[in-house]
Amino acid sequence: MKADTAIFTAYDEHTPRDSAVGEKMLMQAILRSAMEDLSKNGDVQRQAKYFFLSNETTYLYSFLSICTHLGLCPKTVRASVGLVPN
Repeated sequence: MKADTAIFTAYDEHTPRDSAVGEKMLMQAILRSAMEDLSKNGDVQRQAKYFFLSNETTYLYSFLSICTHLGLCPKTVRASVGLVPN
């Protein structure tokens, strides 16, 4: 079999895709939404504060888990939105 066939050429030109891109984009969207919710009033704002100040780590889309997956410092993010945990 000749190595310059279309299949080998396509394989050689292939760049691997990060299979977690979709999940990371969702996590970024969750953070943006929670940041926007902080500027609202009532229950929405309370839930956003709870999200940022929670120390939950087992739920994939918890604040701390998102920070871990995105390589963010939770303390820095909290400070940037004006929240400091007790």
